[in-house]
Amino acid sequence: MAEQVVSQGLRQIDLEGVEVFSATDSSGIIHNQEQKDLEEDASFRDRQEAEATQSEETLQSLDRGESPSTDSLSTLNSDRFDESVVTFQEAEEEEKVEFERDSGSDDILRLKPTLRQWEDFPSLLSFARAHNAELDGCFKIVLPDGALEAIPEKPAQLVDANAFTPQLLRPSRIWRVNTKPTTGKFPSSSDIKESSFTGNATEAAKRLSKIFSKSRNRQIRDVRYRVDVPAWSAEQRLAAGVPGKSPLHPLKGDKLDLTKAIIPGIHTPYVYESGPAFGATFQLHAEDFRLSSLNHLYKGRKIWIIIPSAAVGLAEEQLGRNERCSQFMRHRAEFVFPEKLERLGIPFRLIDQSPGETIVILPDAYHEGFSTGYTLAEAKNYAEETWSTETYQPCDATCQLATAIPGDFMRIIEDGEDRLDLCSSYDDDSPDSMKQEPDEEDSAPEEPTEQREEPTEQREEPTEQQEEPTEQQEEPTEQQEQRPRKRIKWIKGGMSSNASNLDL
Repeated sequence: MAEQVVSQGLRQIDLEGVEVFSATDSSGIIHNQEQKDLEEDASFRDRQEAEATQSEETLQSLDRGESPSTDSLSTLNSDRFDESVVTFQEAEEEEKVEFERDSGSDDILRLKPTLRQWEDFPSLLSFARAHNAELDGCFKIVLPDGALEAIPEKPAQLVDANAFTPQLLRPSRIWRVNTKPTTGKFPSSSDIKESSFTGNATEAAKRLSKIFSKSRNRQIRDVRYRVDVPAWSAEQRLAAGVPGKSPLHPLKGDKLDLTKAIIPGIHTPYVYESGPAFGATFQLHAEDFRLSSLNHLYKGRKIWIIIPSAAVGLAEEQLGRNERCSQFMRHRAEFVFPEKLERLGIPFRLIDQSPGETIVILPDAYHEGFSTGYTLAEAKNYAEETWSTETYQPCDATCQLATAIPGDFMRIIEDGEDRLDLCSSYDDDSPDSMKQEPDEEDSAPEEPTEQREEPTEQREEPTEQQEEPTEQQEEPTEQQEQRPRKRIKWIKGGMSSNASNLDL
Protein backbone atom coordinates (compact mmCIF):
# COMPACT_ATOMS: atom_id res chain seq x y z
CA MET A 1 0.00 0.00 0.00
CA ALA A 2 1.21 3.48 -0.83
CA GLU A 3 1.93 5.70 2.14
CA GLN A 4 3.05 9.27 2.79
CA VAL A 5 6.31 10.06 4.60
CA VAL A 6 8.53 13.06 5.26
CA SER A 7 11.43 13.20 2.83
CA GLN A 8 14.89 12.51 4.22
CA GLY A 9 16.43 12.02 0.83
CA LEU A 10 16.77 13.82 -2.48
CA ARG A 11 13.85 14.82 -4.65
CA GLN A 12 14.12 13.32 -8.13
CA ILE A 13 12.73 14.19 -11.54
CA ASP A 14 13.23 12.42 -14.82
CA LEU A 15 14.49 14.17 -17.93
CA GLU A 16 10.95 14.34 -19.34
CA GLY A 17 9.96 16.61 -16.44
CA VAL A 18 7.96 14.00 -14.48
CA GLU A 19 8.39 14.42 -10.75
CA VAL A 20 9.24 11.38 -8.68
CA PHE A 21 10.15 11.49 -5.02
CA SER A 22 12.00 8.91 -2.94
CA ALA A 23 13.06 8.78 0.68
CA THR A 24 13.99 6.35 3.41
CA ASP A 25 12.86 6.18 6.98
CA SER A 26 15.05 5.21 9.92
CA SER A 27 14.85 1.55 8.95
CA GLY A 28 16.12 2.27 5.45
CA ILE A 29 12.88 1.08 3.79
CA ILE A 30 11.84 2.99 0.69
CA HIS A 31 8.28 4.29 0.84
CA ASN A 32 6.19 5.11 -2.22
CA GLN A 33 2.92 6.90 -2.85
CA GLU A 34 0.93 7.15 -6.01
CA GLN A 35 0.39 10.54 -7.61
CA LYS A 36 -3.36 10.40 -6.93
CA ASP A 37 -2.69 10.48 -3.17
CA LEU A 38 -0.83 13.75 -3.48
CA GLU A 39 -3.58 15.24 -5.64
CA GLU A 40 -6.02 14.74 -2.78
CA ASP A 41 -4.13 17.40 -0.87
CA ALA A 42 -6.01 20.42 -2.29
CA SER A 43 -4.08 23.05 -0.41
CA PHE A 44 -0.77 21.67 -1.68
CA ARG A 45 -2.08 21.60 -5.23
CA ASP A 46 -3.46 25.15 -5.04
CA ARG A 47 -0.16 26.45 -3.70
CA GLN A 48 1.77 24.81 -6.53
CA GLU A 49 -0.59 26.23 -9.15
CA ALA A 50 -0.31 29.75 -7.72
CA GLU A 51 3.48 29.59 -7.72
CA ALA A 52 3.56 28.21 -11.24
CA THR A 53 1.33 31.08 -12.43
CA GLN A 54 3.53 33.63 -10.69
CA SER A 55 6.68 32.16 -12.23
CA GLU A 56 5.10 32.13 -15.68
CA GLU A 57 4.09 35.80 -15.36
CA THR A 58 7.64 36.72 -14.38
CA LEU A 59 9.17 34.87 -17.32
CA GLN A 60 6.63 36.32 -19.78
CA SER A 61 7.46 39.85 -18.64
CA LEU A 62 11.13 39.11 -19.21
CA ASP A 63 10.42 37.84 -22.73
CA ARG A 64 8.61 41.10 -23.50
CA GLY A 65 11.55 43.11 -22.19
CA GLU A 66 9.45 44.48 -19.31
CA SER A 67 10.30 44.76 -15.65
CA PRO A 68 8.26 42.21 -13.70
CA SER A 69 5.69 43.30 -11.15
CA THR A 70 6.51 43.84 -7.50
CA ASP A 71 4.53 40.70 -6.66
CA SER A 72 6.62 38.71 -9.13
CA LEU A 73 9.83 40.07 -7.68
CA SER A 74 8.72 39.14 -4.19
CA THR A 75 8.71 35.48 -5.19
CA LEU A 76 12.46 35.66 -5.74
CA ASN A 77 13.03 35.68 -2.00
CA SER A 78 9.94 33.73 -0.93
CA ASP A 79 9.92 30.20 0.38
CA ARG A 80 9.72 27.57 -2.32
CA PHE A 81 6.93 25.05 -2.40
CA ASP A 82 6.88 22.28 0.17
CA GLU A 83 9.22 19.50 -0.86
CA SER A 84 8.60 17.25 2.14
CA VAL A 85 5.88 15.08 0.60
CA VAL A 86 7.11 11.90 -1.04
CA THR A 87 5.31 10.28 -3.94
CA PHE A 88 5.88 7.47 -6.41
CA GLN A 89 4.53 7.33 -9.96
CA GLU A 90 3.97 3.86 -11.33
CA ALA A 91 5.15 4.39 -14.88
CA GLU A 92 7.75 3.10 -17.22
CA GLU A 93 11.03 2.87 -15.33
CA GLU A 94 13.32 5.71 -16.38
CA GLU A 95 16.57 7.11 -15.09
CA LYS A 96 15.89 9.95 -12.66
CA VAL A 97 17.90 13.13 -12.08
CA GLU A 98 18.98 13.33 -8.47
CA PHE A 99 18.91 16.79 -6.94
CA GLU A 100 18.63 18.78 -3.76
CA ARG A 101 18.33 22.33 -2.50
CA ASP A 102 21.73 23.68 -1.40
CA SER A 103 21.18 25.11 2.09
CA GLY A 104 24.64 26.72 2.08
CA SER A 105 23.84 28.63 -1.12
CA ASP A 106 20.43 30.22 -0.54
CA ASP A 107 18.68 26.94 -1.39
CA ILE A 108 19.47 27.03 -5.11
CA LEU A 109 18.99 23.89 -7.18
CA ARG A 110 21.94 21.44 -7.04
CA LEU A 111 21.82 18.65 -9.62
CA LYS A 112 23.72 15.38 -9.36
CA PRO A 113 23.30 13.83 -12.81
CA THR A 114 24.66 10.55 -14.08
CA LEU A 115 27.20 10.65 -16.90
CA ARG A 116 24.48 9.92 -19.45
CA GLN A 117 22.37 12.76 -18.11
CA TRP A 118 25.31 15.16 -18.11
CA GLU A 119 25.94 14.35 -21.75
CA ASP A 120 22.38 15.53 -22.48
CA PHE A 121 22.95 19.07 -21.23
CA PRO A 122 19.89 20.61 -22.98
CA SER A 123 17.64 18.28 -20.97
CA LEU A 124 19.37 19.23 -17.74
CA LEU A 125 18.93 22.90 -18.58
CA SER A 126 15.23 22.39 -19.29
CA PHE A 127 14.88 20.39 -16.10
CA ALA A 128 16.45 23.17 -14.03
CA ARG A 129 14.20 25.78 -15.62
CA ALA A 130 11.14 23.63 -14.94
CA HIS A 131 12.05 23.88 -11.27
CA ASN A 132 12.37 27.64 -11.09
CA ALA A 133 16.13 27.99 -11.55
CA GLU A 134 15.34 31.16 -13.52
CA LEU A 135 14.15 32.77 -10.30
CA ASP A 136 17.61 32.20 -8.82
CA GLY A 137 19.51 33.17 -11.95
CA CYS A 138 21.67 30.08 -11.59
CA PHE A 139 21.94 26.47 -10.47
CA LYS A 140 24.68 24.01 -9.58
CA ILE A 141 25.74 20.75 -11.20
CA VAL A 142 27.99 18.21 -9.50
CA LEU A 143 29.87 16.61 -12.36
CA PRO A 144 29.55 12.81 -12.34
CA ASP A 145 32.32 10.24 -12.36
CA GLY A 146 33.63 9.88 -15.87
CA ALA A 147 33.06 13.51 -16.84
CA LEU A 148 36.41 14.63 -15.45
CA GLU A 149 39.92 13.47 -16.16
CA ALA A 150 42.60 13.60 -13.47
CA ILE A 151 43.99 17.04 -12.68
CA PRO A 152 47.61 17.13 -13.89
CA GLU A 153 50.64 18.13 -11.85
CA LYS A 154 51.69 21.74 -12.35
CA PRO A 155 54.99 23.33 -11.31
CA ALA A 156 55.23 26.57 -9.37
CA GLN A 157 55.12 29.54 -11.72
CA LEU A 158 55.68 33.26 -11.83
CA VAL A 159 53.24 34.43 -14.50
CA ASP A 160 51.18 37.37 -15.75
CA ALA A 161 48.38 38.20 -13.32
CA ASN A 162 46.27 41.09 -12.08
CA ALA A 163 46.52 43.06 -8.85
CA PHE A 164 43.59 45.01 -7.37
CA THR A 165 43.00 48.47 -5.90
CA PRO A 166 39.54 49.11 -4.37
CA GLN A 167 38.17 52.64 -4.65
CA LEU A 168 35.06 53.76 -2.75
CA LEU A 169 32.75 55.90 -4.88
CA ARG A 170 30.72 58.68 -3.34
CA PRO A 171 27.89 59.25 -2.69
CA SER A 172 26.84 55.77 -3.83
CA ARG A 173 29.20 53.96 -1.41
CA ILE A 174 29.83 51.34 -4.08
CA TRP A 175 33.33 50.01 -4.70
CA ARG A 176 35.14 50.35 -7.99
CA VAL A 177 37.89 47.74 -8.37
CA ASN A 178 40.79 48.90 -10.53
CA THR A 179 43.08 46.22 -11.88
CA LYS A 180 46.75 46.41 -12.77
CA PRO A 181 48.63 43.92 -14.96
CA THR A 182 51.62 42.61 -13.06
CA THR A 183 53.01 39.17 -12.18
CA GLY A 184 52.11 36.66 -9.50
CA LYS A 185 53.56 33.61 -7.83
CA PHE A 186 51.36 30.54 -8.13
CA PRO A 187 52.18 27.36 -6.19
CA SER A 188 52.86 23.93 -7.61
CA SER A 189 50.14 21.31 -7.35
CA SER A 190 51.86 19.68 -4.39
CA ASP A 191 52.22 22.97 -2.50
CA ILE A 192 48.61 24.12 -2.71
CA LYS A 193 47.16 24.56 0.76
CA GLU A 194 43.55 24.92 1.78
CA SER A 195 42.45 28.39 2.77
CA SER A 196 42.54 29.09 6.48
CA PHE A 197 39.15 30.75 6.14
CA THR A 198 36.34 28.42 7.21
CA GLY A 199 33.41 30.79 7.68
CA ASN A 200 30.19 30.72 5.67
CA ALA A 201 29.47 32.79 2.57
CA THR A 202 28.05 35.73 4.53
CA GLU A 203 31.11 35.83 6.76
CA ALA A 204 33.35 35.64 3.69
CA ALA A 205 31.66 38.68 2.15
CA LYS A 206 32.11 40.63 5.40
CA ARG A 207 35.79 39.73 5.48
CA LEU A 208 36.25 40.96 1.91
CA SER A 209 34.49 44.21 2.84
CA LYS A 210 37.01 44.75 5.64
CA ILE A 211 39.90 44.08 3.25
CA PHE A 212 38.51 46.66 0.82
CA SER A 213 38.15 49.25 3.58
CA LYS A 214 41.66 48.60 4.87
CA SER A 215 43.15 48.82 1.37
CA ARG A 216 41.08 51.75 0.15
CA ASN A 217 42.90 53.45 -2.77
CA ARG A 218 45.84 51.11 -2.28
CA GLN A 219 46.80 47.90 -3.99
CA ILE A 220 45.64 44.91 -1.93
CA ARG A 221 48.69 43.12 -0.65
CA ASP A 222 49.51 39.68 -2.09
CA VAL A 223 46.22 39.19 -3.98
CA ARG A 224 46.80 38.03 -7.56
CA TYR A 225 44.38 36.73 -10.18
CA ARG A 226 45.39 35.00 -13.40
CA VAL A 227 42.62 35.46 -15.95
CA ASP A 228 41.61 34.44 -19.47
CA VAL A 229 44.24 31.73 -19.78
CA PRO A 230 43.68 29.98 -23.16
CA ALA A 231 42.48 26.41 -22.67
CA TRP A 232 41.14 25.04 -25.94
CA SER A 233 44.04 22.74 -26.83
CA ALA A 234 45.33 19.85 -24.72
CA GLU A 235 48.76 21.49 -24.54
CA GLN A 236 47.34 24.78 -23.29
CA ARG A 237 45.18 23.01 -20.74
CA LEU A 238 47.94 20.90 -19.28
CA ALA A 239 50.18 23.97 -19.03
CA ALA A 240 47.38 25.76 -17.17
CA GLY A 241 47.04 22.86 -14.72
CA VAL A 242 43.65 21.51 -15.82
CA PRO A 243 42.75 18.16 -17.47
CA GLY A 244 43.67 17.82 -21.14
CA LYS A 245 40.01 17.30 -22.03
CA SER A 246 37.51 19.96 -20.99
CA PRO A 247 34.37 18.82 -19.14
CA LEU A 248 32.56 21.92 -20.47
CA HIS A 249 33.45 21.78 -24.14
CA PRO A 250 32.00 20.60 -26.37
CA LEU A 251 28.49 20.29 -24.96
CA LYS A 252 25.45 18.86 -26.69
CA GLY A 253 23.08 21.43 -28.17
CA ASP A 254 25.45 24.41 -28.02
CA LYS A 255 24.25 26.82 -30.70
CA LEU A 256 27.59 28.64 -30.52
CA ASP A 257 28.90 25.83 -32.70
CA LEU A 258 26.89 27.37 -35.53
CA THR A 259 28.03 31.01 -35.39
CA LYS A 260 30.20 32.88 -37.88
CA ALA A 261 33.20 33.26 -35.56
CA ILE A 262 34.92 31.17 -32.92
CA ILE A 263 35.83 33.58 -30.11
CA PRO A 264 38.20 32.64 -27.26
CA GLY A 265 36.47 32.43 -23.89
CA ILE A 266 33.00 32.46 -25.43
CA HIS A 267 33.13 29.54 -27.84
CA THR A 268 36.14 27.94 -26.14
CA PRO A 269 37.21 27.63 -22.49
CA TYR A 270 39.35 30.00 -20.44
CA VAL A 271 41.10 29.05 -17.19
CA TYR A 272 41.12 31.31 -14.12
CA GLU A 273 43.56 30.92 -11.23
CA SER A 274 43.81 32.96 -8.05
CA GLY A 275 46.81 33.01 -5.75
CA PRO A 276 46.77 31.81 -2.13
CA ALA A 277 45.66 35.14 -0.64
CA PHE A 278 42.00 35.80 0.19
CA GLY A 279 40.14 38.29 -1.99
CA ALA A 280 40.71 37.95 -5.76
CA THR A 281 37.51 39.37 -7.25
CA PHE A 282 35.55 39.49 -10.49
CA GLN A 283 33.25 42.47 -10.78
CA LEU A 284 29.51 42.78 -11.43
CA HIS A 285 28.54 41.98 -15.03
CA ALA A 286 26.21 39.93 -17.22
CA GLU A 287 27.35 37.57 -19.95
CA ASP A 288 28.03 38.73 -23.51
CA PHE A 289 25.18 38.38 -26.02
CA ARG A 290 22.66 37.14 -23.42
CA LEU A 291 24.42 33.78 -23.20
CA SER A 292 24.50 31.29 -20.37
CA SER A 293 27.85 30.44 -18.81
CA LEU A 294 29.30 27.40 -17.09
CA ASN A 295 31.98 27.83 -14.45
CA HIS A 296 33.65 24.68 -13.11
CA LEU A 297 35.80 24.80 -9.98
CA TYR A 298 38.69 22.34 -9.78
CA LYS A 299 40.33 23.57 -6.59
CA GLY A 300 39.62 26.02 -3.80
CA ARG A 301 36.45 27.86 -2.86
CA LYS A 302 34.58 30.71 -4.54
CA ILE A 303 31.75 32.91 -3.33
CA TRP A 304 29.26 34.23 -5.91
CA ILE A 305 26.70 37.03 -5.65
CA ILE A 306 24.02 36.60 -8.33
CA ILE A 307 21.14 38.92 -9.23
CA PRO A 308 18.41 36.89 -11.04
CA SER A 309 17.30 38.10 -14.45
CA ALA A 310 13.83 38.94 -13.12
CA ALA A 311 15.44 41.59 -10.89
CA VAL A 312 17.74 43.06 -13.54
CA GLY A 313 15.42 45.99 -14.33
CA LEU A 314 15.27 46.95 -10.66
CA ALA A 315 19.02 46.47 -10.25
CA GLU A 316 19.89 48.65 -13.24
CA GLU A 317 17.55 51.37 -12.02
CA GLN A 318 19.05 51.34 -8.53
CA LEU A 319 22.62 51.19 -9.85
CA GLY A 320 22.07 54.18 -12.11
CA ARG A 321 21.64 53.03 -15.67
CA ASN A 322 18.74 55.38 -16.60
CA GLU A 323 18.86 55.77 -20.39
CA ARG A 324 22.50 54.82 -20.72
CA CYS A 325 24.27 52.13 -22.69
CA SER A 326 22.84 48.63 -22.19
CA GLN A 327 26.36 47.47 -21.30
CA PHE A 328 26.84 50.19 -18.70
CA MET A 329 28.07 47.83 -15.97
CA ARG A 330 30.93 46.76 -18.24
CA HIS A 331 32.12 50.36 -18.17
CA ARG A 332 32.22 50.58 -14.42
CA ALA A 333 34.19 47.71 -12.83
CA GLU A 334 32.13 47.79 -9.63
CA PHE A 335 31.68 45.36 -6.77
CA VAL A 336 28.46 45.64 -4.77
CA PHE A 337 28.42 43.93 -1.38
CA PRO A 338 25.34 42.05 -0.11
CA GLU A 339 24.58 44.68 2.53
CA LYS A 340 24.40 47.36 -0.16
CA LEU A 341 22.14 45.21 -2.36
CA GLU A 342 19.82 44.69 0.60
CA ARG A 343 19.65 48.43 1.28
CA LEU A 344 18.81 49.03 -2.39
CA GLY A 345 16.09 46.35 -2.29
CA ILE A 346 17.81 44.27 -5.00
CA PRO A 347 17.17 40.49 -4.68
CA PHE A 348 20.29 38.34 -4.90
CA ARG A 349 21.64 34.88 -4.20
CA LEU A 350 24.79 34.27 -2.17
CA ILE A 351 26.43 31.11 -3.52
CA ASP A 352 29.22 29.02 -2.00
CA GLN A 353 31.04 26.96 -4.66
CA SER A 354 33.19 23.94 -3.81
CA PRO A 355 35.55 21.81 -5.94
CA GLY A 356 33.69 19.54 -8.36
CA GLU A 357 30.73 21.91 -8.66
CA THR A 358 29.80 23.74 -11.85
CA ILE A 359 27.83 26.98 -11.54
CA VAL A 360 25.47 27.59 -14.47
CA ILE A 361 24.65 31.29 -14.86
CA LEU A 362 21.44 31.83 -16.82
CA PRO A 363 21.09 34.64 -19.41
CA ASP A 364 20.89 38.25 -18.18
CA ALA A 365 21.70 37.40 -14.56
CA TYR A 366 24.23 39.83 -13.13
CA HIS A 367 26.99 38.15 -11.16
CA GLU A 368 30.20 38.91 -9.27
CA GLY A 369 32.34 37.02 -6.80
CA PHE A 370 35.67 36.31 -5.17
CA SER A 371 38.04 33.56 -4.04
CA THR A 372 38.71 32.73 -0.41
CA GLY A 373 42.24 31.56 -1.23
CA TYR A 374 43.86 29.57 -4.03
CA THR A 375 41.39 28.59 -6.76
CA LEU A 376 41.62 26.93 -10.15
CA ALA A 377 38.58 27.15 -12.41
CA GLU A 378 37.41 26.92 -16.01
CA ALA A 379 34.61 28.82 -17.76
CA LYS A 380 32.82 28.87 -21.08
CA ASN A 381 29.61 30.29 -22.56
CA TYR A 382 26.69 28.28 -23.89
CA ALA A 383 23.81 29.10 -26.27
CA GLU A 384 20.69 26.98 -26.03
CA GLU A 385 18.36 26.19 -28.91
CA THR A 386 16.14 29.25 -28.40
CA TRP A 387 19.08 31.70 -28.28
CA SER A 388 19.44 34.41 -30.90
CA THR A 389 21.12 37.81 -31.15
CA GLU A 390 17.88 39.59 -32.05
CA THR A 391 17.08 40.74 -28.51
CA TYR A 392 20.67 41.60 -27.60
CA GLN A 393 21.39 45.30 -27.10
CA PRO A 394 25.03 45.95 -28.01
CA CYS A 395 27.16 48.68 -26.51
CA ASP A 396 26.08 52.13 -27.70
CA ALA A 397 28.12 53.31 -30.67
CA THR A 398 28.85 56.58 -28.88
CA CYS A 399 30.77 54.61 -26.25
CA GLN A 400 33.38 53.71 -28.91
CA LEU A 401 34.17 50.51 -27.04
CA ALA A 402 37.28 49.10 -28.67
CA THR A 403 36.62 45.66 -27.21
CA ALA A 404 33.07 45.37 -28.53
CA ILE A 405 32.43 42.10 -30.36
CA PRO A 406 31.00 42.75 -33.84
CA GLY A 407 27.45 41.42 -34.05
CA ASP A 408 28.29 39.78 -37.37
CA PHE A 409 30.62 37.41 -35.55
CA MET A 410 27.72 35.96 -33.55
CA ARG A 411 25.22 35.41 -36.35
CA ILE A 412 24.42 31.87 -37.52
CA ILE A 413 26.76 30.88 -40.32
CA GLU A 414 25.31 30.36 -43.76
CA ASP A 415 25.59 27.16 -45.78
CA GLY A 416 28.95 26.92 -47.50
CA GLU A 417 30.41 29.85 -45.55
CA ASP A 418 33.79 29.48 -43.85
CA ARG A 419 34.00 30.09 -40.11
CA LEU A 420 36.34 32.72 -38.72
CA ASP A 421 38.52 30.96 -36.12
CA LEU A 422 39.88 33.67 -33.86
CA CYS A 423 41.50 31.08 -31.62
CA SER A 424 43.91 30.25 -34.42
CA SER A 425 44.94 33.91 -34.61
CA TYR A 426 45.52 34.14 -30.87
CA ASP A 427 49.00 35.52 -30.24
CA ASP A 428 50.43 32.65 -28.24
CA ASP A 429 54.14 33.40 -28.49
CA SER A 430 56.06 33.38 -25.22
CA PRO A 431 53.12 32.08 -23.20
CA ASP A 432 53.15 32.70 -19.46
CA SER A 433 56.78 31.75 -19.06
CA MET A 434 58.76 31.75 -15.89
CA LYS A 435 60.19 35.17 -15.11
CA GLN A 436 61.68 37.19 -12.28
CA GLU A 437 59.39 39.10 -9.99
CA PRO A 438 60.11 42.82 -10.25
CA ASP A 439 61.00 44.69 -7.09
CA GLU A 440 57.58 45.95 -6.15
CA GLU A 441 55.91 46.74 -2.86
CA ASP A 442 52.46 45.29 -3.02
CA SER A 443 50.91 48.20 -1.20
CA ALA A 444 52.56 50.84 -3.36
CA PRO A 445 50.47 53.24 -5.47
CA GLU A 446 49.68 52.02 -8.95
CA GLU A 447 51.06 53.63 -12.05
CA PRO A 448 48.72 54.49 -14.92
CA THR A 449 48.50 51.53 -17.28
CA GLU A 450 48.02 51.20 -21.01
CA GLN A 451 44.84 49.19 -20.56
CA ARG A 452 42.58 52.10 -21.36
CA GLU A 453 40.52 51.49 -24.43
CA GLU A 454 37.77 53.99 -23.82
CA PRO A 455 36.88 56.67 -21.32
CA THR A 456 35.00 55.38 -18.30
CA GLU A 457 31.34 56.28 -18.46
CA GLN A 458 30.43 59.00 -15.98
CA ARG A 459 27.78 58.25 -13.43
CA GLU A 460 24.75 60.37 -12.93
CA GLU A 461 25.94 61.26 -9.47
CA PRO A 462 29.30 62.92 -8.73
CA THR A 463 31.95 60.31 -8.09
CA GLU A 464 35.66 60.96 -8.44
CA GLN A 465 35.32 64.67 -7.84
CA GLN A 466 33.88 64.05 -4.39
CA GLU A 467 36.36 61.45 -3.26
CA GLU A 468 38.86 62.14 -0.58
CA PRO A 469 42.15 63.22 -2.16
CA THR A 470 44.89 60.62 -2.01
CA GLU A 471 48.26 60.28 -3.60
CA GLN A 472 47.15 56.96 -5.00
CA GLN A 473 44.14 58.35 -6.89
CA GLU A 474 43.90 56.53 -10.21
CA GLU A 475 42.71 57.60 -13.60
CA PRO A 476 39.31 56.14 -14.39
CA THR A 477 39.84 53.27 -16.76
CA GLU A 478 37.87 50.41 -18.22
CA GLN A 479 39.88 47.89 -16.27
CA GLN A 480 37.00 45.73 -15.21
CA GLU A 481 37.89 43.25 -17.91
CA GLN A 482 40.69 42.20 -15.54
CA ARG A 483 42.97 41.05 -18.29
CA PRO A 484 46.65 41.69 -18.89
CA ARG A 485 46.71 42.97 -22.46
CA LYS A 486 50.26 41.95 -23.42
CA ARG A 487 50.43 39.64 -26.41
CA ILE A 488 46.66 39.10 -26.48
CA LYS A 489 44.75 39.74 -29.66
CA TRP A 490 41.41 38.36 -28.57
CA ILE A 491 39.90 38.56 -25.14
CA LYS A 492 36.59 37.47 -23.70
CA GLY A 493 34.19 40.36 -23.97
CA GLY A 494 35.83 41.90 -26.96
CA MET A 495 38.47 42.52 -29.56
CA SER A 496 41.71 44.42 -29.13
CA SER A 497 42.58 47.12 -31.62
CA ASN A 498 45.36 45.16 -33.30
CA ALA A 499 42.87 42.57 -34.50
CA SER A 500 40.20 44.90 -35.78
CA ASN A 501 41.34 44.65 -39.38
CA LEU A 502 40.59 40.94 -39.71
CA ASP A 503 38.81 40.07 -42.93
CA LEU A 504 35.24 38.91 -42.20
